[in-house]
Amino acid sequence: MELRQSHTNTMIMLCREQYQQELDVKLRYVPLLYGTLQQLHASSRSQQLHRLDDIHNKEVNELKKKLELQTREEMKNLAKKHKEKNELARYLKKRLLSMI
Repeated sequence: MELRQSHTNTMIMLCREQYQQELDVKLRYVPLLYGTLQQLHASSRSQQLHRLDDIHNKEVNELKKKLELQTREEMKNLAKKHKEKNELARYLKKRLLSMI
């Protein structure tokens, strides 16, 4: 009976030691892992924002080009429609005022 009790106590002590060692390892390395994860997250976020900014700038430039082409075509059509330069200037001035 005493042997069984001794064995049980030894197992309990071994389990406690193992638990304490595992806890020590976790307490030592979890902050390091957490810091590394924060750095990775910040880096990833920065890269994503940079990519989004690039995409945004590219789309803005494309839209500016399309708008410029559309304006040129519109000006050509207006020039064909209004033969006199004064008439065209009045029309454009009226249009600009209506846009504002």
